[in-house]
Amino acid sequence: MRSMRRSTRVLLGVNAVLLAGLLLTVLPRAVATMQGGGGGGGGIASRPRGQYVMLAGRVLGSNTSGIYIADAVNRELIALRYGSSDQRLEPFGFRDLNADSAAAGRAR
Repeated sequence: MRSMRRSTRVLLGVNAVLLAGLLLTVLPRAVATMQGGGGGGGGIASRPRGQYVMLAGRVLGSNTSGIYIADAVNRELIALRYGSSDQRLEPFGFRDLNADSAAAGRAR
């Protein structure tokens, strides 16, 4: 009987943690939508979930390699390199591919 009560408490605790995790993932998106996010109403800007591709390659003008991460949905590119002194990835470039496409279209 006592182990059954303990099991019930453990299950209730696990369910509470799972519910909290669910609320933490769903609530911010719902609040942003209610505040007019993405509609230009001064709320939190809505941003679609990205679809990412990561590539490794040489960095021009350097003897190190870089990591390039492209977001196909939001059309953005970020470049990172590994800083051996502090052992961290350091961003060193960002491109808005929509702006680049528009500039290329105007240049023709």
